[in-house]
Amino acid sequence: MGGKIPINPSDNFFNRMAGASEVDIVHSGLEQTMERSAQAIMQTAKRFNLGLDIRTAAYVTSLEKIYNVYSAAGMTFGV
Repeated sequence: MGGKIPINPSDNFFNRMAGASEVDIVHSGLEQTMERSAQAIMQTAKRFNLGLDIRTAAYVTSLEKIYNVYSAAGMTFGV
């Protein structure tokens, strides 16, 4: 147990990754994350009729995410 598992990328993998640097891959992932977050914040603003108060919408979205994690872990008090 605990031994190394050799990973040998296929030629197909290398062909798909040709031209994409590590920075490109990281930027792509960051862009997707930021788009999803922005959409969630805008949905929260719409749900609570906050208009252009994006800061409050972001705060509420963050609190909801924290609550959901605590709730899934069974650490909330029956609300």
